[in-house]
Amino acid sequence: MSMINETIQEIAKQSHIDISEISELKSLLTLVKQEASGIGLMISSERMLLMGVHLLAFMRRVTSGEKLPAMDSSLFAEIPPDMLALSSRILEAYGLSGLSAKPDDTEIFLMAVHFETARKLQEEWEQGGHVHG
Repeated sequence: MSMINETIQEIAKQSHIDISEISELKSLLTLVKQEASGIGLMISSERMLLMGVHLLAFMRRVTSGEKLPAMDSSLFAEIPPDMLALSSRILEAYGLSGLSAKPDDTEIFLMAVHFETARKLQEEWEQGGHVHG
């Protein structure tokens, strides 16, 4: 079974997911994997699960019209621009599936943190730290 299907099954154990959410989540996780692979970033199964849970919550916020509180803009300086751009591409892909809502900066930042964490963990692993997460 693929990592994406395993991730969705694991999320489904934790909370109810309807059929349309499964399809959308699978598309987003596939895009995460493709985009990460395109920049040589390995996403562990644990990190994919965390991203999947976040993406499901994001999808539900978009559907319900809920907005996250605004963040201090100085925090954005702590995340590399390429990770913010990657995050934005992933989240905007969901908007392209028929919803007109553009992801807000807080959503983009939080998703970018997942990618930056994955990159840092990969760097540690490559340097011999063998860290998981």
